[in-house]
Parts: sequence; C-alpha cells; structure tokens
Amino acid sequence: MLLVVDDLDAEIDRLHAAGLSFRGEVVTGPGGRQILLPDPAGNLVELFQPADRS
Repeated sequence: MLLVVDDLDAEIDRLHAAGLSFRGEVVTGPGGRQILLPDPAGNLVELFQPADRS
C-alpha cells in the first residue's frame, strides 16, 4: 500500500509519537522521499512525499 503525504517529516513525527515504528530510514530519490511502516498484520505501508516539481 502507498500513502501519499504532503509533509513526510511531520507524518513520521506524528506516527512515532503514537508509538509506531518504521522499517529503515527515509529514502530520497529524484521522485521524492519515502519510508516504510509495518501495519498491524506485518504488511509494509509506504509513506511517500513526491518531489517538489515547481
């Protein structure tokens, strides 16, 4: 599953404060930034912030 977010850092902070853990670190590429978050069943959810194209 992929969830597009406007502010990845804010979402990481919010979810971390709620007690959630992430798999790995933020990865940055030409298309944007992403991090993986396991859901309660162990499936990975990608939080993705697209690169600013302005």
